[in-house]
Amino acid sequence: MKKILLLILGFTLTFSFAQDKKAVKLFDQYAKAIGGKEKMAEVKSMLVKSTSKQMGQEVKSETYMSRKGDSYLKMNMMGMELVVYAVKDGKGFVMNQQMGYDDLDDEKVKSIVEKSKDMFNEAENYEKKDLKYLGSKEKDGVKYEVAEYKDEKGQTVDYYFNPKTHLLDIIVVNMPDGKTVETYFKDYKEVEGIKVPFTTEIKMEGQLIREVHTDKVIFNPSEEQIDMKAFEKPE
Repeated sequence: MKKILLLILGFTLTFSFAQDKKAVKLFDQYAKAIGGKEKMAEVKSMLVKSTSKQMGQEVKSETYMSRKGDSYLKMNMMGMELVVYAVKDGKGFVMNQQMGYDDLDDEKVKSIVEKSKDMFNEAENYEKKDLKYLGSKEKDGVKYEVAEYKDEKGQTVDYYFNPKTHLLDIIVVNMPDGKTVETYFKDYKEVEGIKVPFTTEIKMEGQLIREVHTDKVIFNPSEEQIDMKAFEKPE
């Protein structure tokens, strides 16, 4: 009986490890499909200009991020240009509900810095995650290879990879309250040897709540291309 239990335990551990390896393989293929780790490592900073539509409103935005951790987000709404947040040299500020600005505490700065360093998100930071392979699933009439990750908030995040292109097409966040948020990545285009999705759709419970179209992507922008004034906290 003891030998049988050991065999069952050994089989279970081997099977779980095999599943994890399959999940990692999906991300490895994705990283390679968009350009490869070496190509991504050459990008030390990134500037993205986009246009989004939400609740009938069109919003222009500019996002800057760097491996150093410096970053900012600017938005132009109804003719007003606003800095939503900015972090530089380990310090930062964020816009509050009264349209004023508050200093960011160390924890929030750290979180923004970490996200800025992982500029290509799932194509770079997957090695830090405990991933699980879920197998093949059909969604919107298309069959995908799916991997799962459970984050620190207790949410499970499902990653849908296109088996033909190996690109990440959909991320589904399953929240503890049972609701789901789906992010669709479409219209991949190559920028300096790296594929970037130029259209992003965000749906909640199946309803489209936001659509983002990327207008321009600049890798390793010069100081002239970056809005250095965005790092200065407004009075």
